Amino acid sequence: MTTSLTVFPTPVVAEILRAMLALTGLSQALVAVPNPSGWRVEAATGTSESPSFQTDWVQSTAFCDHVRRAGTAVGMPVLLTDDEIVDCPRVPYFGAASYVAAPLITVHSVCIGVLCAYGDRTGCGYPTGTAETVSVFANSLVAQARLAPGTPVVGDSAMGLRKVLSVVGHDVRNPMHSLLVAIEMLKSKPLDPRALRLLGMVETSALRLGELAKGVVDFARLQLIGDLAIHPVVDAPLQTTLDKVVAEACLAFPQRAVTATWIGVVSATCDIARVSEAFSAVLSHALKHAEHDRPVTIHGYRDDTGAIMIEVDVPGYILPVELLPHVFDPFYTMQGDPRVAQLGISLYLASAVARAHEGSLCASALNDGAARFTMRLPAAAL
Repeated sequence: MTTSLTVFPTPVVAEILRAMLALTGLSQALVAVPNPSGWRVEAATGTSESPSFQTDWVQSTAFCDHVRRAGTAVGMPVLLTDDEIVDCPRVPYFGAASYVAAPLITVHSVCIGVLCAYGDRTGCGYPTGTAETVSVFANSLVAQARLAPGTPVVGDSAMGLRKVLSVVGHDVRNPMHSLLVAIEMLKSKPLDPRALRLLGMVETSALRLGELAKGVVDFARLQLIGDLAIHPVVDAPLQTTLDKVVAEACLAFPQRAVTATWIGVVSATCDIARVSEAFSAVLSHALKHAEHDRPVTIHGYRDDTGAIMIEVDVPGYILPVELLPHVFDPFYTMQGDPRVAQLGISLYLASAVARAHEGSLCASALNDGAARFTMRLPAAAL
């Protein structure tokens, strides 16, 4: 189980959660903290009239990501009269009829959690000053928070991020670009077959190093800021892009069979480059860990809400079932199991791409020893 980077004193949390319920008139209150695979509920309380849904709705949606990006108190728009509260976009699968929430942000602009009250409250908006009071509660929690061992030293995180981005962005990316330009120039010259093969190997290695450099930047941003930057485009050519990823994967794994069917996913509003990277990471993982004599099957479609669903079924998944909850944790290893070396960060980054689109990426076990990876991209999230 992943350990939270932040520990809040139990009495303080309990008191603030009770105060949140009294202030807002809502039925549930909680504190959620980030972990490598998303968010988890650190503490929660509620009245006897709590709604039927459970607190894990926070963990399975992009709700906390909304609150973190807002950077201030947010709430359900239709019920608010307090001008200080910033509207937070309503997403149907959030599950709550109304809510008020605030990010827990340190003085060095690092989000360490989310304070939230939610429920089925109807009627007039919240009292004037609600946003200011919720922010005071959030700041009180931040002041009381204790960082667990291994957490980056507060104050060094922003500088550390700048250093990583500078080193990777300049010392790796710029020379890589020059190398690729030189390769293109050499390919235009008359070369013998052996030289062409060697040039192709160098080009492949250069492209791979470029991908690794980009992955380091993304990993640093996720660890220190908590999200990925995306640039969604309306009606991006999703199906064509996914087909290209499948074709590239088949070339990389010629001994493996892949079948793909698409229904209603011709285009989508998304960052198509990011989605392509995430899908490629999932498909590569599937091809590496499936039985050799059975095809990996892919099914893309839209669910009843219009969200895009991309399912990758891995027959005879060779990794242990108990690993599935951890496949999206960076650098996860299983002690004593020779089948599990180190998962790296590719699936971790793929999961972050899905969350940045207000969607999800999950893994589940099927009855016949197979595993299924499901990416969900909400239709109206962007």
